[in-house]
Amino acid sequence: MVRIKAYFLLIPQQVISCLSVHLISKILKIMMVTMFTMLLLLLQIQMVIWLPSD
Repeated sequence: MVRIKAYFLLIPQQVISCLSVHLISKILKIMMVTMFTMLLLLLQIQMVIWLPSD
C-alpha cells in the first residue's frame, strides 16, 4: 500500500490535472450527445403519438 501511495506521489500534478480535464470534457461530450439523442427520440415518439390522433 505504501509503495502505491509513493508511486502516485511521484506522478506530476500537471499530468493528473490534464487527465482529469480530458476525462471531464469527454464525459460532458458524451452527456451532451446522449441528451440530444434522448430529446430527438422523445420528439419522434411524440410525433408518432400525435399523427394518428389527427
